[in-house]
Amino acid sequence: MQQAVPSALDKVARRSARVGFIYNVIISIMVFMFTVASVEFWLYQQAHDQEVKDVRNALLAYRSRIELKVTQNIDLSHGLATYISLNPDLTQDQFARFAHQLKAKSPHILNFGAARNWVISHVYPENLTSSLVGTRYHDVPEQLESVRAAYASSAPVISGPVDLLQGGTALIARQSIVNQNTGLPWGVLSTVLDIDSLFSASFAEGEAYPVRVVLQEKQATEDTFNAIYGEPSILTHSPESVAVSLPSGHWRLLGVPQDDWKSLHAHPTVWTVGLIILGFWLGGCIWTI
Repeated sequence: MQQAVPSALDKVARRSARVGFIYNVIISIMVFMFTVASVEFWLYQQAHDQEVKDVRNALLAYRSRIELKVTQNIDLSHGLATYISLNPDLTQDQFARFAHQLKAKSPHILNFGAARNWVISHVYPENLTSSLVGTRYHDVPEQLESVRAAYASSAPVISGPVDLLQGGTALIARQSIVNQNTGLPWGVLSTVLDIDSLFSASFAEGEAYPVRVVLQEKQATEDTFNAIYGEPSILTHSPESVAVSLPSGHWRLLGVPQDDWKSLHAHPTVWTVGLIILGFWLGGCIWTI
């Protein structure tokens, strides 16, 4: 009878030890899972932050090229606008000779068109004369708004993509012309730019970190952005965005990595190290039973 008590106590102790071991195993596994998940998320966040930094650096580089190329072409057209303002009664031949010199300096300019008193009066290249000269902007409602904006502004007004009267689409930079002899408005000069040529040249050099991009302009009458160039499909992939500073309007450039953002995934090394540590810990718990 005296030996029964220790025997019962031993059973209770062993049962308690087993229960304690099970609790230790459960808690250890929970701690293991929480720790590994935390490390995995931290690694993912670090990798994502680096991706975001690389994409933004690429977008900033592309933005600089876009702003430079657009400005260079507008500066050329500004020279023609100045020439017209100083020679308000210029002929078509005079206009064509001067425009030819400017167009030869840029592969992105498709044509020039000058409208005096809201009517297209001069064009270059001259093969467009028959289809454009004499056109009243009041009869072209889809372009009238940007022409009015150019009349009312001292800075160039950029719009696009625009359906051209001669066919095709393009980016158009318009600027008002003032008769320097009278100080009165003369009209508007339109410089038609090849969208694909202009912007593909901006991305031609590429970056060390390849990205897919889309260039957008904010609509004047709506709080929405219209895609001008690139891949609009990336808008559903949480793109990074940078503002683009052009002479008029609100522009932005958005981009994602070439192969899209990396997703959260397991790192075998993390799990291997975690399982080794868990194994040693559970082995120690077993040893103490």
